[in-house]
Amino acid sequence: MIERDSRKIVKRLKDDGFELVSIRGSHHKFRKGEIVLIVPHPEKDLPIGTARAIAKQAGWSGRTDASWATGSWRLL
Repeated sequence: MIERDSRKIVKRLKDDGFELVSIRGSHHKFRKGEIVLIVPHPEKDLPIGTARAIAKQAGWSGRTDASWATGSWRLL
């Protein structure tokens, strides 16, 4: 199952080296090298397509990490 809570996604981005570069309203922009991600924050239940897109762009697809409550970042 893909994580849909923006707070957990933001924490994971920061842990993976993404830097918060700007905020416009509820949209937080993160950058790591040439990768730029926009995360609607705070939002408990991101649409599944949005959560999948963030995971894919961040390079989390197919990756499992035991530190996550949901346990998996697989694309479904």
